[in-house]
Amino acid sequence: MMPKLKSPFARLPSAPLPGSSYYISNTVIIAKRVALGLEAPIRIKSDKWADGNPLYDWLQRYSNVKIESIQLRKEQKAPFFHEYIAIELSNGSYFRIDRRQLPDEQSPMSSTERNGVEAYDTIEQITSLDDSMYNPSDYLVQIYFERGVNLSVIAYTCDAISKDFRASAYTLQRYNCYFYAQTILLCTLCEQLSVPRRSAIWVC
Repeated sequence: MMPKLKSPFARLPSAPLPGSSYYISNTVIIAKRVALGLEAPIRIKSDKWADGNPLYDWLQRYSNVKIESIQLRKEQKAPFFHEYIAIELSNGSYFRIDRRQLPDEQSPMSSTERNGVEAYDTIEQITSLDDSMYNPSDYLVQIYFERGVNLSVIAYTCDAISKDFRASAYTLQRYNCYFYAQTILLCTLCEQLSVPRRSAIWVC
């Protein structure tokens, strides 16, 4: 039975935070996700890589599937134009991977300082690569993998970022959603191209 995960989106800010994407209505969106049978979002944190770590458990549940396609997407909503990763898996499921600030961050403007604020990195199931449940978006890059890529590549990349002294924090100028999404994209592509006889098809 699929474990019931507590949604990390249970609390939303009363005012917009820099560099984030937002829900139009928290209650409506959560109800819609439940009606569609989507998994609760998974919070990525620097926990021990073992059972009980939400990211580790997620990877175990999808250990037999591969990434067939990956997109770097940019939301159309100004002024931040949030970027994130969307992936299509070989079992027909889709996920998006985001970096934001905490929904209840008490000092959002501290993200402009060197040490930044606590990052709020998540993986959540979506209905398609261009799912617009939150904000409409456009893809900047799409890559198709002819033989698929192990999902562990993305999981290990996210885990490594969460454990890095600098990159684990959210900073508006450097370790933001753009850094997070583009790092995942490049690490996935590099892993694919490092394996002989594997190829990838770019669509930009």
